[in-house]
Amino acid sequence: MSWHGLWDAVVGWDRRTMLEVAATCRTPVLDRVMPHITDLGLGHVQAIATLVVAAILASRSVSDGRRWQRPTRAAMEAQFRWLGPMLLATLLAGIVAPAAKEAIASVSPRLRPVWFYTLEHRQGRHMETRLGGVPGRRPLRANGFPSGHTATSFAVGVVAVLVSGRRRLVGTALAALFAASVIGFSRVYMADHWPLDVLGGAVVGLLCGFAAMAVARRGHPFADLREALVEVEKA
Repeated sequence: MSWHGLWDAVVGWDRRTMLEVAATCRTPVLDRVMPHITDLGLGHVQAIATLVVAAILASRSVSDGRRWQRPTRAAMEAQFRWLGPMLLATLLAGIVAPAAKEAIASVSPRLRPVWFYTLEHRQGRHMETRLGGVPGRRPLRANGFPSGHTATSFAVGVVAVLVSGRRRLVGTALAALFAASVIGFSRVYMADHWPLDVLGGAVVGLLCGFAAMAVARRGHPFADLREALVEVEKA
């Protein structure tokens, strides 16, 4: 098969899958639920949620249930071991995904599903195809590849898996990856992204997650902040 034929096959799969999701998965209940799920993929929402979880865990580690205690070095190290790389992964994905969108759009515009078929109908093509977004949400138009929501979600998920190892947190880590997959699916359900956009976002997220862990394990850029907090213990 030639490269042209392969690309046609990939594009065909992309469009068929998009339409199958719209035809088989749409329900009034999911129309209400999916917008909330998809909003969990916003980078700032994930960063805030990460900080909230860190605050809860830190408060438990410095309290015996009756009174507050001075934080120990071990308690602070435990938080920075996962908080630093997770925030860095979210930041990286939030930078790389939009940059990739702009770079790809400058070469070949990647129209969002609803807008793509709207323009096709204006040209008299694909008139039998009807695709709409979720009620109450305005469909997006352009710069769809890769999915930013999916990128940040998988970046968080892969860091959660890598920092959990074989400890009891592995269940939580796998839940984070599952949540990332659901958020990715929500982008297709909302007709804001094609399936390939979501797959591309997942790849970006995985790479950003691994990169964040690689940086964190070398002690950058959290070593100075970590050492500053350790000084609090000594004070």
